[in-house]
Amino acid sequence: MNFWSNLFSSSPPANINYHGLMNQGSTCYLNSVLQVLFMTKDFREAVKRYTEENPDTECIDHDLKDLFKDLVERTTYTYKITRKLGITKVYEQQDAAEYFEKILRLTSPEASKIFHGKLTHETTCCKCDTKSGTTEPFWHLPLALVDSSSKDYSVEDGIQQFFKASEFNGDNQMYCDTCDDKNDATTQYVIRNHPDVLMLLLKRFEFNYYYMKYFKIDRVVAVPYSLQIPEGQTYELYAVVDHFGDLMSGHYAATIKEENGDRWFSFNDTRVTLFDYQPFQMDNTEKSQSAYLLFYRKKKTDTQHSCGVSHSEDQPIMGNVNEQDEDAEKNRDRDEGEDDAENVNSNGMKTEAINYHGLKNQGSTCYLNSVLQVLFMTKDFREAVNRYREENTGCIDHDLKDLFKDLEERTTNTYKITRKLGIVKVYEQQDAAEYFEKILRLTSPEASQIFEGKLTRETTCCKCRTKSGITEQFWNLPLALVDSSSKDYSVEDGIQQFFKSSELIGDNQMYCDTCDDQNDATTQYVIRNHPDVLMLLLKRFEFNYYYMKYFKINRVVAVPYSLQIPEGQTYELHAVVDHIGDLMSGHYTATIKEENGDRWFSFNDTRVTLFDYQPFQMDNTEN
Repeated sequence: MNFWSNLFSSSPPANINYHGLMNQGSTCYLNSVLQVLFMTKDFREAVKRYTEENPDTECIDHDLKDLFKDLVERTTYTYKITRKLGITKVYEQQDAAEYFEKILRLTSPEASKIFHGKLTHETTCCKCDTKSGTTEPFWHLPLALVDSSSKDYSVEDGIQQFFKASEFNGDNQMYCDTCDDKNDATTQYVIRNHPDVLMLLLKRFEFNYYYMKYFKIDRVVAVPYSLQIPEGQTYELYAVVDHFGDLMSGHYAATIKEENGDRWFSFNDTRVTLFDYQPFQMDNTEKSQSAYLLFYRKKKTDTQHSCGVSHSEDQPIMGNVNEQDEDAEKNRDRDEGEDDAENVNSNGMKTEAINYHGLKNQGSTCYLNSVLQVLFMTKDFREAVNRYREENTGCIDHDLKDLFKDLEERTTNTYKITRKLGIVKVYEQQDAAEYFEKILRLTSPEASQIFEGKLTRETTCCKCRTKSGITEQFWNLPLALVDSSSKDYSVEDGIQQFFKSSELIGDNQMYCDTCDDQNDATTQYVIRNHPDVLMLLLKRFEFNYYYMKYFKINRVVAVPYSLQIPEGQTYELHAVVDHIGDLMSGHYTATIKEENGDRWFSFNDTRVTLFDYQPFQMDNTEN
C-alpha cells in the first residue's frame, strides 16, 4: 500500500455516500470482506434486527452493527472486530476467504444464513438407481484454477466442472447398500439450498511440497456478470475481492456494486472511489488476473437488470486484461478524449481541474506506465525531449515526444514505446527501475542529463592523505532495506549510511600508489555532479539463494519531503512510484506533484485522481 493511505479524506464528497476502513498494518484482507458485508443490504439489516431483539448476545453482530453504523457516517477503525476475531498480529497478511468464514461462524444464524447454502455429494448406483449422500452446509464453492498460460479460466466452465457427474467403474466401483454389492456408480454435487448470496472462491493459492510454501496462480479468469447454477438458479455479480501480489506480501481490495443502482465502487482501505466507466456494458464477461472472491446475489425475478453495466480498461473491476488490437485502441483513444475530462478525486468526486490523462495497460505494463508518467510530469525533461530535432539517431526522444503530445490531450497507449524498448511479452511483470534506466539510456543526452549524476567511490590513504577513485555516472542512488519489523526505515538515515565513510584497516588495508605500500584507508561515496532530479531506489527485492528467487521486503519507509544530500544540496520530493505485491504479480502506480502547484495526483494506468488531502502538511515525513 502506498504511504498516502492515511491521508485520504474521512468525509467523502456529497455524491459518494460510502466510507472506508483504516488499515491497522496489513488488515486489508479484513477490510475487503467487511466492506462486502456492509454493502450487502440484507445482511446489514439482519445484523441490526438481531441485536435489537437480542441485546445480550455474544455473537459478533453487536460489533458489526457498531462498525456499520460508523461506516454510514465516516471512515472508521476495525479494532473491535480484530479483538473479537483474536487478531493480534495486525502486520501479518492473512487470507480474506478464511476471515470471511470466521466472521460468518461468529454471526447470528439470522444474518449468516444469507450466505449459507447446503450441498450434497450424491452417489447414484448405476444398477438400482439408489441415491445416497451426506448434505452439509457451505459458505462458498471452491473453483480450482489450473495454472496455464495457454487459455483463460472460465468461471462458467468451472461451475459446470464442479457439478459434473463423475463415473466410478472397474476397480473403482462403489458399494451399494441396496444391492449389497459393488456396482458402477456416478457421483456429483447437488445444491439442496441456494443461498441468497453465493460466494465463489477462486483457488489461487497452491501449496508446493518441494518448496513447502504456497505459490499464487496468476491465471486470467473470465468472470461473468450473470451466472446460471444447476437447478435453474440465476445469480448476478455484485462484489469482487481482488488479491494483488503473493500470499504473504500482497494486498486486498474490494469492488462492489451498490444495490439500488448500477454504479460500481472501489473500496481500498480508506480510499473509496467511483468507477468512471462501469463494467459489463459490452459483454456479460470481464477478465481478471487478480479476482479472488466473487459474490453473486440471487437474481430478482420481478425486475430485469440491464446487465449493461460495463467496464473500461481504465479501471479494471478486477484487474482487466486489455485488448491487443492497436487500431481498435486508437479509435477508442479518440472516443475517450472527452471522457477523460471527467476525472475524479481520491474519493470519486468529479472535478474540473484535472488536466492530466492516463496510459493504457497492455497487460502488465503498469511498470512502464508509472515511469513514463513521472517523465511526462518532469517539465524540464518533457521540454528537452520536445526540443530534440535530430532524425534517425536511434534515440527514443521522438517516440516520447509523440506520447507526451497525446498525453496532453487524452488517455493514450504505449505501443511505440514498448516496440522501441523491445517489450514483446506485455503480460510479464517487469521492474520499473530497470525500465526507467533503459529509457534514459535511449534518450538524447540533453534530456537524460536531467536525471544523470556523477559519483566517485573515493579512497583516502590515512598515511599520506592521497585521494583516489573512479568517477562514474549514475541514474539512481540505491538504498538497501534491511527487513525489520522493529523500526521503520528512514530515507534520511539511509542517505547518511550511503555516504558514510568506511575504514579499511588490518587485513583490509588498501595499496597506496604514493606510499607504494599497504596502508589503512577510508572510503566513501562523493557526488561530483548533483543531477537536477535525484532518483532514490529503495531495494525492496532481495534475491534468496535457497529458493533461487526474489522476495520482497515490505518494511515501512519514512519518506521525507525535503532531503539534504552531502555537499549541501537540498532536494524536494516530486514523485513516488509505488509497488504493491510481489515482483512477478504486483502492480505499479505513480504519485506525482504538479510542478507549479501543491496538488498531488495518483496515476494508476488510465485512472488519474487528485488527492483530497495533500501530504506533508503536518510534517516533513510520511510513512
